[in-house]
Amino acid sequence: MSKIIDMWRGRWPARATKAAFDRLGYAVVPKWQLATETWGGLTRLPIKTILDIGALRGEFAADILAPAFPGATIHCFEPSPDAFPLLAARAADSNGRIVPHHFGLGEEDAELKFFVNVDFQASSSFLVQTDANVEPFPQLKRTEERVASVRRLDDVASELGIVPGLLVKIDTQGYEAHVIRGGRETLRSAVACIVEVQVGDLYEGTSHFSDLYTELSQLGFLFNGTFDQRLGRDGGVLYFDGLFVKAGAFQ
Repeated sequence: MSKIIDMWRGRWPARATKAAFDRLGYAVVPKWQLATETWGGLTRLPIKTILDIGALRGEFAADILAPAFPGATIHCFEPSPDAFPLLAARAADSNGRIVPHHFGLGEEDAELKFFVNVDFQASSSFLVQTDANVEPFPQLKRTEERVASVRRLDDVASELGIVPGLLVKIDTQGYEAHVIRGGRETLRSAVACIVEVQVGDLYEGTSHFSDLYTELSQLGFLFNGTFDQRLGRDGGVLYFDGLFVKAGAFQ
């Protein structure tokens, strides 16, 4: 009995901590269970080049991708004339690890309408947002129209100096399928893609999981799970970040 009591005493700080977080509405989980700690196993791979498509101001590239993949050069693509100057400034302080490109990626070379969410620019898109996007996120209501450049990834890939060990992140607010269709040959050489997947119809003509799964599976990728997901007020899933890994990449 004394041994049982000693074991319980040894665990009570952890139990008390868990109980305290439970009361606050949070859960405590081991770090190894968090996908973003190992990036679904991607940190075990020799990632040398990263394409950050939809880079916004470069926060994700500088604060998350750069430390997670210290041997990689990160090419950041951002069409927004509002966000790009901040991306360029962040790249200038990166010792050459972050390379900014002031255009979006899609199925064509063109100048297109680009809709900037003034109060939350991470939701800006080449697509018009719907009421389903504004209802859970009222801060998205104020939108202004700009003009932005878009190019095909397969047309610009030769300019990037891509080194084998390619990781691609695509977060373009419903425009993901267009990005993939304009870059099939380049993506075919990647070991993995991290793609934001829209579940709700947050934008007109948004890309859905079935579109992305079909495109990427034809390029040899397997769906390997999710990193996180965002819920609406009714509990339904609005979008999530999906991981697609090239078959045999971890062997």
